[in-house]
Formats: sequence, C-alpha cells, structure tokens
Amino acid sequence: ELWEKEKKAVVQPDSQLEVLLNALCVELQRCRDKKVLLIIDDADCFCSHDGFSMDRMIGTLLERTHISVLITAAKPWHRDIRAFKTMDVQLQPLDGLNTAKLFLKRIRRKLHRGDFEAFDGQGDAPGTPPGAPAGEDWQAHVNALLQHPVVELLAEIGRA
Repeated sequence: ELWEKEKKAVVQPDSQLEVLLNALCVELQRCRDKKVLLIIDDADCFCSHDGFSMDRMIGTLLERTHISVLITAAKPWHRDIRAFKTMDVQLQPLDGLNTAKLFLKRIRRKLHRGDFEAFDGQGDAPGTPPGAPAGEDWQAHVNALLQHPVVELLAEIGRA
C-alpha cells in the first residue's frame, strides 16, 4: 500500500504549481543548447503556497535545467539555494538618457507627436494630421522623451 501511495505521488503531482513547474522544466530542458535567463522580479512579493517556497521552485529549476536566474528584490537575498551559490548585487538606478533609451526599446509602438504635445507646449504643425509620426530620428525621440515627465517618474521608481 505504501508503494502505491509513493507511485501516485511520482505520477500525479500534488498541486497545480507542481504541474506548472514540471512543465516549465520540460520546456527549458528542450532549450538545452540555448542560453536562458529567467528573471524573477519583486521576489519579496512571492508567497509560499502549497509548500512551494521561492527556494524550492528555483532550486528545482536549477537542478533540472541549465538556466541562469536573476532575482530582483527590495531586500538582499543573503542565502544560497540548495547547492547553488547566490550573490547579492545592488542595482543602481539608470540615468535619464539610459531610462529614455530603455523606454523606447520597450514601448512596443512608435511614439507620435501627440505623446509629447501636452508637455512641450507645441501642437501639430499646420496641415499635419493629429498624431502624425514625429519622425524616424532616434535621437530626436530620445531628446523629446528626456523632457517627458515619465522619465522622472521612472527615475523615482528606480530610487524606491
């Protein structure tokens, strides 16, 4: 009877989290020839659930795959994960120029004149349809974005 219980535990995972973790491990094992970086942001917010701790989840991934893991947290980690060494590194906030460049890479859409007109005091030029593209000049976008309040907001978030 004990053997049957153990056999079921191996065949049938205890929770949906375990099912997902096993599926993720299988997918990551398929990427064995590629370098993979898993980023876990705000690890402080991770709550243990069904016996799953952050250490258990990451430890399983590291033992069963060949990935690298970057964990961001407000507080230093200060501990290893199973047999894997960890290192605490304090990240410095980006300066305005690099914040603007990162934002432009991540926004996933072209910026338009309308994105800036409320902050630069200029509307569209006469004869230009509202929201017309501001042009393809990368530096012009960066310079305009540096004047935008979102850069200051992102800088404040980085300092928090």
